[in-house]
Amino acid sequence: MMRGIGAGMVVAVMTRSSRSRTMRVAGRIATLDACADRDEILRLLGQHEFPSELELALSLALLRTFAVPSISTVLAEAKGFTDDPMKRYDDTSLLLNEVMEGGLDGERSRAATRRINEMHAGYDIHNDDMLFVLSTFVFDPARFVARHGWRRFTEHEEAAGWEFWRAVGKRMGIREIPIDREEFRAWSTRYADERIRPAATNEIIAEAALSPLLRFVPKPLHRVVWEAIWVLLDDDLTRVACDGAPPRPVVRATVLAVMDARRLVVRHLFRERRRPYVQSNRRRMTYPTGYEISELGTFPSPRRTSSARVRADVNRAT
Repeated sequence: MMRGIGAGMVVAVMTRSSRSRTMRVAGRIATLDACADRDEILRLLGQHEFPSELELALSLALLRTFAVPSISTVLAEAKGFTDDPMKRYDDTSLLLNEVMEGGLDGERSRAATRRINEMHAGYDIHNDDMLFVLSTFVFDPARFVARHGWRRFTEHEEAAGWEFWRAVGKRMGIREIPIDREEFRAWSTRYADERIRPAATNEIIAEAALSPLLRFVPKPLHRVVWEAIWVLLDDDLTRVACDGAPPRPVVRATVLAVMDARRLVVRHLFRERRRPYVQSNRRRMTYPTGYEISELGTFPSPRRTSSARVRADVNRAT
């Protein structure tokens, strides 16, 4: 009898919590315009609905880009990941979050975009490579949340993400961004099939990028961590291009079971955040007392290439 009452109470709590989530933040998002209110929708998703999921999704998205030799070669030349991977990770995370958190026309977002443009202007980066990185920001978060989040993005939310990142791409001087989202998705798929290939620089950058995480893990467990990452990324093409071993069935099953359990707990037992979780406010090992946007990233010697000049012009305009 008591067992039945206890089970009933759990079900009631789970149902009540799930309903309160749906009626609050998601309901607020549904009233906003996917184009005009794109910044606010991204803020609500990142600071209330999916703060942990989006941070992990964007990190995995960047890992996919390391599997493109032309991209990993530029990153190896910049030496940020190989010389000080913890700083490079923090800088990348902070710059992305500064762009997203205050709205694209906010002072800090504009400053972060300028800093990103200054970094890129020092290297001869092909426009298609920039487009591909942009596409991972558009599509990978929604894909990851669909697999591991407490709910999926709505079509409305995906459209807002598309509008947001397309605007970011324009401010970065990226050319030939498709007008249609599905056209961009198809382009990104073709690019990955054609350009993701094994290369020594892929492995160097991937290993360097993950080294801050591995420093806290006993060496015998390093392989398990790598396998868990490949399970979450769910992209064998990228794994092979970075010379990663396929996850063992037991590791795959364990990781997916943990993520499934987490999804159910967050969906049914956690209420949405009333206070925003601001990623840029999180204490970072690299900047224990705070940071200035102007300090973030790498500082290459400028190269006078046509692509660099385009980004430099956009940088001055913003």
